[in-house]
Amino acid sequence: MIEGHIYGIPSSIFTAKLFYNKTLFKRAGLDPELPPKTWGELRDYAKKITKAGKGKFYGFVIGAKDPWVYTMNVEWMAMVAGGTGFNYRTGRFQYNSEPFKKALRLIINLRQDGSLLPGLNSMDDDRARLAFCGNRAAMIIGGSWNPGVFIDQFHSDVDFGVADLPVPDEE
Repeated sequence: MIEGHIYGIPSSIFTAKLFYNKTLFKRAGLDPELPPKTWGELRDYAKKITKAGKGKFYGFVIGAKDPWVYTMNVEWMAMVAGGTGFNYRTGRFQYNSEPFKKALRLIINLRQDGSLLPGLNSMDDDRARLAFCGNRAAMIIGGSWNPGVFIDQFHSDVDFGVADLPVPDEE
């Protein structure tokens, strides 16, 4: 704080992206060069991919075994809806705000649709990435480190694309 003003230096940047499996997009009849841009499209794509997979692959995966990974996915989606977990002006957490409610509703809807890979509550983030690399799930949210994990750690040859996180339909 200098002369009554608060200053800060950014220590990290937002690197969340949607990674999508182009092979599974093709199998579902979707254009592998056109990832979903909105939450409605994401949900629609996930349903189509899951239907095409007939229990062998699904539209979306989250590693929810570790609560922080599940929370991170919801928070990243809430951020593209204009939400933040902490309001620095009020000094309060705001996980009950509309952007968080909408993001959580999206994840709940994906699960209710049957579009989430079963067993997400027993998968950590690496298991979710392995499912993605093993053609068991077509979409996963992750950070800038994911390509390195896919290629170097898992030695995967999955044909993946990278896109900005989809945004709410009304925005």
